[in-house]
Amino acid sequence: MTNIPYFILLACVLVLNISVLYSYFLVCDIKTNETVHNDLAPVILKKAYCVQALTFLTGSAALFYFSDDKIWFRISGIAVFPTLLLLFFLSGYLKGKSKILTALSLITELAGMLLFTFNLSGFSIFSNSSLSVAAVKISAGCIWFVVFQFFRLLSARFDSLIVIQSLHIGFSSLLVLLLLPFTPVPLLQLCGILLPIMLMLAPFYCILQTVLPLTENMRNFFCLLLTGLAFFTIPAGHWGVGVLMSGYILFEIAVVVIHFMLNLIKKKKKPLFFHDNLMEKNASAAHIVVYYNFLASGLLFFAVYINQSLQVIILAVFMYFKMYLNIMSPKTANTGIIDLFKEAKKTAVSSIEQTSQTITDLKQTFSPKQGKDK
Repeated sequence: MTNIPYFILLACVLVLNISVLYSYFLVCDIKTNETVHNDLAPVILKKAYCVQALTFLTGSAALFYFSDDKIWFRISGIAVFPTLLLLFFLSGYLKGKSKILTALSLITELAGMLLFTFNLSGFSIFSNSSLSVAAVKISAGCIWFVVFQFFRLLSARFDSLIVIQSLHIGFSSLLVLLLLPFTPVPLLQLCGILLPIMLMLAPFYCILQTVLPLTENMRNFFCLLLTGLAFFTIPAGHWGVGVLMSGYILFEIAVVVIHFMLNLIKKKKKPLFFHDNLMEKNASAAHIVVYYNFLASGLLFFAVYINQSLQVIILAVFMYFKMYLNIMSPKTANTGIIDLFKEAKKTAVSSIEQTSQTITDLKQTFSPKQGKDK
């Protein structure tokens, strides 16, 4: 499908979404005013994310129907992806009911991901590896599962993260689709559907002050959808694009690991999540993440333009490292790259000294007392 028919399709999907979503809002608003009689009572849209999910699936089905490249949908395995989305949607009903049901849902999700990745074929990442194809497929499925579960956990703490990530992936995809050659094009067109429909949720968060509860089944659906769309770029030979699409999630994983290790040796504990540190410092998490996602979109465009992934990923690491230092050490806000290395060196030396002091204290505590037998 060329760009002109595609944008006509996007316009139709947007009109459909606006009609259903805002009609639903008006109905909920009327019910709230009738029952509560309080102008300050927020409107609760329990099914808003469900409307967005159905709109995305409708747009994806229309894209497949009108697309000239139906072969890619079948070869890539993305035509089977809705089945996995349905499985994860249903498994969301089991979470939180009991420990046994939660464990059963996790096992079901891991098995579904491994089965899905194991049956993928025609992906270069699986054929050009020195390891066996089966081992690479299982490893890819396990990594995807870890990122997905972390995204779920993070989105439960950061309410609007799913919307922010959707806008980032959709905007980046449309930017590359319009300005650069990219294969496969249908993947970008599929990701681009996210931008207009999820943008329609922004007024509810920013202007109308409504409440948009996210149930566990819908959280499962969107977290799998967003991590899955990023995952499909990697086997297609654009692993840098996939990494940059999930840049903030991977950054949060790195921060959690680093803070966990530092908390083992420091007396003053830090919150594990970067988002929690933002809240502790009264910073606006949404504005900061949107700003850095916009920069990540620029890096994504640059990665496709020069057809180099590693160098751009290194730049992205420096960008997120700078964001981390800007929040955790505000005095470094206007420093350059060399100063960042110096600051990182000081932090490393300080951590080593604290570790050495901790080991010394432990030795003194548990060593036998001198002169005990005298």
